[in-house]
Amino acid sequence: MTYIAKLLLFIFISILSVYSIRVFGVGVWSALVFCAGLIIVISVWVPGLHMAAVVLTKALAIICVFVFVLLMLAATVGGSFRLSESNQVVAINLVCIGLLASTAFFWKV
Repeated sequence: MTYIAKLLLFIFISILSVYSIRVFGVGVWSALVFCAGLIIVISVWVPGLHMAAVVLTKALAIICVFVFVLLMLAATVGGSFRLSESNQVVAINLVCIGLLASTAFFWKV
């Protein structure tokens, strides 16, 4: 089951990284998140990376929750709730990544 979660997590991470590069430009954070996704998906075939993948995935889950909350807070600036289309896609991907990454708290170490 962890294999499926890791593969799906990598798919959502790569979608979010490519999308954020296309919309916002190349940045350090999108590259770091994509590298973390690569480590997570490589740990499917290299068991020695499993512990690093668990730590990265747990950190990614916590970061996704904070980023989502900050994105929703930023959408309320000005007195009304407004999310642009690009931020809607980012928010949906953050929720998917956060939900999949939160399964790492139940993975066997």
